[in-house]
Amino acid sequence: TAVTTDTKKTEFLVYPNPADNYLTVKISGEELPLQIIISDVTGKQIKSEVYNASSMDIHLNEMKAGMYYIQVIAKNGGLCERKSFVIVR
Repeated sequence: TAVTTDTKKTEFLVYPNPADNYLTVKISGEELPLQIIISDVTGKQIKSEVYNASSMDIHLNEMKAGMYYIQVIAKNGGLCERKSFVIVR
């Protein structure tokens, strides 16, 4: 007997990339609230916030130039795919 799992991923857009002062995240198909986690290339968590909107602007003013990863955790505990973005100054 085959075992199937529901691997539905939430789609989300991240722009502009490269970014400077802010990053816009648009998420479709998930219940709110959503947790956004930003980490650096070493895996160190830089920022974690909970949002109650499917579109949000994340301010990057306090972050240094470089490459980062962003992931979304849905209310139901589902983890979205991780995407990369670059901050340029």
